[in-house]
Amino acid sequence: MTTRTITVEIYDDYGDEIEHELPAIYKVCPDCEGEGSVLHEAIRTHAYTADDWAQEDDEFREEYMRGGKGIYGVQCPTCSGDRVTLAVDDETLSPEQRETFKLWQEQERERAQSEADDRRCRQMESGEY
Repeated sequence: MTTRTITVEIYDDYGDEIEHELPAIYKVCPDCEGEGSVLHEAIRTHAYTADDWAQEDDEFREEYMRGGKGIYGVQCPTCSGDRVTLAVDDETLSPEQRETFKLWQEQERERAQSEADDRRCRQMESGEY
């Protein structure tokens, strides 16, 4: 059996990036939920109001509700249509790997929050809000 690993990068106290190999397994893709396709990004990220929804025709609403299986579906960008992704096998982590994994998760949450804050700031500066 082939051992699979994922490389995660964490930053030390000096800001240096350090790579760590962690055991991995295949899991159902969290983005497409194993379908291999998702609703097109331009539609998926749009927040439709009740008025917006009412202005769309029945065909659009029906296809929208079909998600990635409808005419607005595209190949999942997360798994490239494979329906699975490699994920850290947290059941087989050693205590040291578990600490590394927790630190990586924390740093990833902080990075995602920072990126979201930056996006929101750019949107506000451009008048989108």
